[in-house]
Amino acid sequence: MRARYAFVVLALLMFLLAGANLLFTTAQVGSEQAKWCSLIVTLDQANAAAPKRPVRGTFTAAFVAEIHDLRQSLGCGS
Repeated sequence: MRARYAFVVLALLMFLLAGANLLFTTAQVGSEQAKWCSLIVTLDQANAAAPKRPVRGTFTAAFVAEIHDLRQSLGCGS
């Protein structure tokens, strides 16, 4: 009987720790994504406001397009 009680208590502690870990990780990921989104939005807005667009087919044009695609795929604002 004691062994069963100890097993139940141990199982409950494991589930509580796993739940706390999940909540903490979710909060951290959200916080880090907000930081990256801020950077990506700033870069995308700077590229859009640039007076001269890069020549199509160049590395710079591909970089500008990648930043914009990344912003959309991460859902970092419209």
